Amino acid sequence: MILAKQLRLSWTLALFASLAFGQSQTQPPDTKAPSTASAPSAIADGEPKPPRFSFGVRVDYLPQRLFQTQYTTASTTNPILSYAYFGSSPGSRRWLGLTGEYRVKGSVALAVDFFYHQAEYTQLTQIKSGIQDPNSSFDNRPLTSITQDTRTAYWDVPFVVRYYGPYKDVPGLGWMKQVNVSGGVSYRHVGNIRTGTSTSNPDGSTDYNEIPAKVQHTNLAGVVAGVGYTLFELHKFRWMIEGRYTRWSGSAFQGPAYRSQQNQADLGFSFTY
Repeated sequence: MILAKQLRLSWTLALFASLAFGQSQTQPPDTKAPSTASAPSAIADGEPKPPRFSFGVRVDYLPQRLFQTQYTTASTTNPILSYAYFGSSPGSRRWLGLTGEYRVKGSVALAVDFFYHQAEYTQLTQIKSGIQDPNSSFDNRPLTSITQDTRTAYWDVPFVVRYYGPYKDVPGLGWMKQVNVSGGVSYRHVGNIRTGTSTSNPDGSTDYNEIPAKVQHTNLAGVVAGVGYTLFELHKFRWMIEGRYTRWSGSAFQGPAYRSQQNQADLGFSFTY
């Protein structure tokens, strides 16, 4: 009896020991999940921003007119003729066009504009024949007057690379982040030339024709450089002012008293979204 009780007690203790040992073996280790708060950001700070398109309108003002004009004279001896040329260039100095920009990455963007503008010039030619009478108090030589009025259309397409915020990281120059510099090329097409020429002869007769003026270069290329400043920006809306200089490869028109500008400066305001 005593031996049987001892055996039952031994088996009971052995059973409890085996259960306790098995539980300690199957218990998973106490591991702590990594904190997401200290995990590095999925996007590195230096990663470029996604490309961004923006479109809008641009208003340009030209301090100079599109034609240089002057007063000049010439003469011939056979026949004896004296020429006087008077040039003028009316027309608007304001342009209205379309503009677009594609932000490549970071501070670099590609921009293109499209302008349509009407340019015009007038040249008055006075031709006097013979020798002036020295005894006359006024010039009584026969006079022929020719007035040429030409209007033409300019299609301009400037294409520039724009860089935003030069020196923006320099201490004390934080405002430079609103500044941009640009450079590129421009294309000009000259077309739709309309000319009216009126002639007044010494005998009082008149003549008129609409033969288009001769164009020297129908297509021109230019080099563009500019500096701009962002005046206002909210979400995708931006208002920017920019000054540009364009050097054209040649003159579209040229005569005794007029010539197309090869050095063009303009001040523009663009509104984009």
